[in-house]
Amino acid sequence: MIKLTKFRFKIIVLGDANSGKTSFLNKYIYGNMGQTRPNIFIGTEFYSKDLNIDNFNVSLIFFDPGGQSISILRNLYYKDASGVILTFDLTNRKTFEKLPEIFDHVRLNVGQIPFLLIGTKADLIDKREIDFAEANKFATENGIIYFETSAFTGMGINESIGYLIRLMIGYSTKQFEKGSIYLDFEGGKAILSISSIENSKIEVRLSTPHGLSDLKSIREIEPNKLKEINDKITEFTNLFNAYVRAKRSGSDQIEMQNHEKKPMTELIKLGKSIHDFVIPNEIKNQVDSIRIPIELLIDEKFLGIYWELMNDGKEFYCLKSIGRKIDSKKFFLPDMDISTKKSINFLVIGNPRDKDPDYSLPAASKEVEKIVKLLKQFKNVKVTLLHGKSATKSNVLKELRKGIYNFIHFAGHASFNIETIEESSLLLADDLLYAKEIMEILRDSPPILAFINACESSKTIIPDGEISFESNIYGLASAFFSVGTFYIGALWPIHDDSAIEIAREFYKRLLNGQSIGSALQSAKLYVREKYGYTEISWLTYILYGDPTLTLKTF
Repeated sequence: MIKLTKFRFKIIVLGDANSGKTSFLNKYIYGNMGQTRPNIFIGTEFYSKDLNIDNFNVSLIFFDPGGQSISILRNLYYKDASGVILTFDLTNRKTFEKLPEIFDHVRLNVGQIPFLLIGTKADLIDKREIDFAEANKFATENGIIYFETSAFTGMGINESIGYLIRLMIGYSTKQFEKGSIYLDFEGGKAILSISSIENSKIEVRLSTPHGLSDLKSIREIEPNKLKEINDKITEFTNLFNAYVRAKRSGSDQIEMQNHEKKPMTELIKLGKSIHDFVIPNEIKNQVDSIRIPIELLIDEKFLGIYWELMNDGKEFYCLKSIGRKIDSKKFFLPDMDISTKKSINFLVIGNPRDKDPDYSLPAASKEVEKIVKLLKQFKNVKVTLLHGKSATKSNVLKELRKGIYNFIHFAGHASFNIETIEESSLLLADDLLYAKEIMEILRDSPPILAFINACESSKTIIPDGEISFESNIYGLASAFFSVGTFYIGALWPIHDDSAIEIAREFYKRLLNGQSIGSALQSAKLYVREKYGYTEISWLTYILYGDPTLTLKTF
């Protein structure tokens, strides 16, 4: 990247007097929380910091008005502002309720410059009064990216301001015209590893940034217990999805007691069974309090377990910012080469069987239409669309062999063949594209991310015996993650409307700077809020890969 002259940015930090903004700034500037000022403090305090980020020299000046009311701040205060940070205290609802007034006032005075929404005191889990979904909804409605932070642990402090700096650079230089893109890792993740030691023993380990936690526990387990719980989850989700389909078609042949929200009681029970069976008490308390991304490092023997459906008694793990990696001792699973991109190439494949009345998915056509429209808003995103009859096997293979695609999105039918797993496939316009074929083509030039929005596209079964990702296939997902590609797919059948919403909301957030794990988390929470518990598609999507991967756009 070309070195540019030094940037100087004025950043306004606003929020209620009790919102935690001073501790937030002290932690970023000085590395400690500093002294909290009394509420009666009147007057603006200034903070400054110089740093190098992405080969740019940056000088920051933060303006903190202390306890002054926004109504008395003069226009000079806002003059030449490059960015705004809005803060509220996650343990104090009053500070959150003041945000609309503050936001409207500031937007009127500063115009279109980058904004961040910062929730402080995220470490005080038991005292929270505002959950992630509520805060993120306010941010989304106002076109802001939301971060949760802790001045006590340092969580999210550097990541949030680093994101704001990159936005401000993009706004202030022609070198990065709107739509320019590069990739990076946010950092600040916890690693929860689950490993097999012997037939009846597992090791569970939790590591968090800055050495705050490094806990390890060895547990004796019944070898078949996890599989039994997994089978019960499969049985229940199949029943629930059949009930939803029957209800939508007007059929009353399938009855399910305690429908709507009450089926969640059974899933929560099963999710808690896995959680309590595997996660020891000394680690449970730490995991429950984590508000940073979690990377699940899973022993290859446990690949088929629904780890993301673990429930800690408060929430499912899949509603955290979470991604899984495979700990394989028999085959090295490569890490994706992430580097600056002058452009991002998308291959979008939609509803290949649109003319077949038995297989056509009109909603898949709508999905790719919306995604392509969204992608084309970004200058350096290039999209190739294969839709309907153009999505033949020969055309798809031709595009994949070019080796130019960074992202692949598929909306259509997939087949998970439990009898011959290696024959799991994508249904194209005229033929099947098998998982093994995909792996062989992508081996030399893997994409960064594949989002296969199809039923059971993430379902994986590990057979007894030797495991070798190099020569065997254990479902569609393994064809992608075995070559180093980040992968998003569904564990069970999904429904048209929620599938569209998940995909659209995911890409919208990813292209606006959220990490891949956070973008998927936000999309799930959005869909759950919109559709409630009448379907469970928001539980089905899982991510293979580091959840902190971020697509930076200017």
